[in-house]
Amino acid sequence: MEQELVDLAKKVDINEILDIYQYPRVEKHPYMMKCPSRSHNDHTPSCSCHPSNNTLHCFGCNTTFDTIKLYQELEYKRSGVELDFPEAVKGVLELQTDMSYAESTDPIFN
Repeated sequence: MEQELVDLAKKVDINEILDIYQYPRVEKHPYMMKCPSRSHNDHTPSCSCHPSNNTLHCFGCNTTFDTIKLYQELEYKRSGVELDFPEAVKGVLELQTDMSYAESTDPIFN
């Protein structure tokens, strides 16, 4: 059951997480951005989004982010709270539920 939840969390569109957190991207290159890692003090965009495998990769610090790891980093930047892996999985799944609910109640989808 736990692995199924992790698999579901990893299927959440990584771009939707970036959008929810309003993570800034390079205007002319929407798949490029500064690294979200708190251990990498990035000054120029060195992180690229790979929608085909639902990851981000930073060429500066050589870190790859899946949806769970990205959620952990962005939530830490937002709140200063470090989430452990199970909390992050739960958080990503809650984001997915909120996104699905928003789509189901939005008049555009009905």
